[in-house]
Amino acid sequence: MELLNTPPGAARRIRLRHLHRDGHPVWFEITNHNHLTDPDRPGVIAEMLDISDEMAAQEAVRVGEQLMRRLTETLPQAILQIDTERRIVYRNERAARRMGVRAGEVFGGARFDTVAPADRTSVDDAVVAVLGSGDDIDLEYGHREPGRGARRIRANLRALTDEAGAVTGAIICLADVTEEVRLREELRHRATFDALTGCLNRSATLAELQDAVTGADRTSGTAVIFLDLNGFKQVNDRYGHATGDRLLADVATRLRLAISSAGVVGRLGGDEFVVICRDVPDAGRAERIGTDLLAALRAGGVEAGGLLLRPEASVGVAWSPDGGTEDLIARADAAMYQAKRTRNGPYALAMAR
Repeated sequence: MELLNTPPGAARRIRLRHLHRDGHPVWFEITNHNHLTDPDRPGVIAEMLDISDEMAAQEAVRVGEQLMRRLTETLPQAILQIDTERRIVYRNERAARRMGVRAGEVFGGARFDTVAPADRTSVDDAVVAVLGSGDDIDLEYGHREPGRGARRIRANLRALTDEAGAVTGAIICLADVTEEVRLREELRHRATFDALTGCLNRSATLAELQDAVTGADRTSGTAVIFLDLNGFKQVNDRYGHATGDRLLADVATRLRLAISSAGVVGRLGGDEFVVICRDVPDAGRAERIGTDLLAALRAGGVEAGGLLLRPEASVGVAWSPDGGTEDLIARADAAMYQAKRTRNGPYALAMAR
């Protein structure tokens, strides 16, 4: 009918499905030529080209694209596709809802205002790298989301390329990993710190000492102060373990305050503490640190049964400009036992020689 309205000699093209005699459809591209006014042979000449393979390929692409888009809608991540100019070609519903982005806008600029200031350069550099060199980039960054506060986002950036390998854009997957990061930090904290006192645990203390004496940034002198509480068992027996725990926590707090940022405090177990100080120039300075720690303990204590229980301690100090881990621990431990044997009061200190 459309062809009847065309001028003589004109052609119209259409794609139609025909039914094969075995029952399956066959796609044809049909070009109809209007020769209705031809005086000799009036009629319509139809050129028919079998395009079944082409249409099957297009249908496969359509189904594949639909599948990929439907998949992106089921994922818990925000998915973005950008071109080489950073314009958003596609975004899934999660990205639209959580980020407010629209197709056609530029991914960058004001969009990075919600990124933590300290991380904005890293995020921008990642986008530049994936679009420039086609590198795969994975990073985490801080993000402030309205109504949800500070969050941690994991970004996975993957380049898209043409047949020649030239970058044509990128896929960006953004996942909120705040709870994962929190759990990771909690596990790291548990693996590093003593739950009762907040000091480094035994393994973390030994690792810190190892790094101090043999690490790449080892210092010119390391002091180890080994501290053992005197009469702690009697405190537990008389006042209960809850009081003993409070006393241990008080000791740990006072030791940390006494050394400030000059060192670390570790709890080896029970009532044994180790203080590690870097950049200690000589043995005399190490001994003064031990004396300062005892002074800090004298000012401490916890109340129990209407009394103030002050911690009593024996302290051994060892120093070395380049000694091994085991050597320093053993020397400080031996000095502590010497102090315990020779003490004539609640506090005693001995220097390893």
